[in-house]
Amino acid sequence: MLELMRYDEAIDCFDKALELDPTYAELWNDKGTAFKWFGRYHEALKCYDKALELDPENVYAWSNKGLVLGDFGRYEDALEAYDKALKIDSKHVDTWYNKAVDLNKFGRPQEALKAYDMALKLNPEDGEIWYNKGVTYSKLGMNQEALKCYDKSLEIDPQKNAWNNRGNTLNRIGEHQKALESYEKALEIDPWDVTPLNNKGDILEKLGKYDSALNAYDKALKIDPKNSAVLFNKGHILGKLGKI
Repeated sequence: MLELMRYDEAIDCFDKALELDPTYAELWNDKGTAFKWFGRYHEALKCYDKALELDPENVYAWSNKGLVLGDFGRYEDALEAYDKALKIDSKHVDTWYNKAVDLNKFGRPQEALKAYDMALKLNPEDGEIWYNKGVTYSKLGMNQEALKCYDKSLEIDPQKNAWNNRGNTLNRIGEHQKALESYEKALEIDPWDVTPLNNKGDILEKLGKYDSALNAYDKALKIDPKNSAVLFNKGHILGKLGKI
């Protein structure tokens, strides 16, 4: 509720500022971003269009417009907005990153990798970009390349999702003990995250540690009793042990 109040308060502030100067493009862009955070995408798009009407060279408004258009599933329009932003400023890291994320979402992973490379050329110390590049490699089945990206991401900014995805990749190539270690790292960051707990149970089962696997599933089910993936995996191991 507090966040909603703050978004409303922010939009109210932008409205008052725009009453004083309705030609201030940057304010329209910022108001659009507040609407976007609030999930009010149509209003956000109108604000970005107003910003661009006042300042057609506003790289932030073009990039943000691309994000909203992508959320609407207007893929080609989104890419056109990103390209217009990059024509204005070819070194705008956020636009390269946003374009890469949307290309991935649009089912164009090879093009996404090129956009990630451009973003990383400009900012090689951004762990989130390395992580998402790894996700793209994972989708393509390029496991060794994915591991390198996850490792680089973790070197910069150790986040649970990178540890979890690193574990998934190691699992796929049969490195089960190393995968388990990655899931443990994810759980050190967030012991209540069901996804690495479930993955940990799966790996423990593959390692023949059935009791430990069941403990992992039980802990996951205490957190999320209706998680279908965990229930399936627990049922599978109980069936294997002849306990059902």
